[in-house]
Amino acid sequence: MDDHQLLLRQTRHLHRWLTSATADVALADATAMPSGGPSIAWQVGHLVRDAETTTEAVAGLAAQEAELGSTPSWGCTTDADWDGLRARWLTRSAACLAALEGLAPRDLDAPPLVELRADFGAHLETRRDFWSGHVFHMGYHLGQVGALRARLELGWWRS
Repeated sequence: MDDHQLLLRQTRHLHRWLTSATADVALADATAMPSGGPSIAWQVGHLVRDAETTTEAVAGLAAQEAELGSTPSWGCTTDADWDGLRARWLTRSAACLAALEGLAPRDLDAPPLVELRADFGAHLETRRDFWSGHVFHMGYHLGQVGALRARLELGWWRS
């Protein structure tokens, strides 16, 4: 298995887990902030945006999700908002995975397709680096979703 296959497998796995971890979460729980930090809804919105910006840098697929990082719960105030955010996750996750799947392994050695912030540039020299960072970032936020589920007594989710 080469790096492309490994990164794709890890990304698919994490995307499936995020979908499963949020499927049974009601709006009140999705927007709750029991520890004072970001809510489950915010985590999902952030990861939609992160998946898109990663795919833009690695495979050239343009981002569509608005950056709402400073907006509590990614702007979800109604069931329709929360359902819409999860639907966008499903749609954009599928598009991002398809774009990443279409890469040739040699593409991973090329520089990212976007201009990098100065604080990221030193350690994201290749598309492989950028994508590897996304895998780590997804795992980090999925852990936050799990911690929020525990604090909200939602139990564990099933894959």
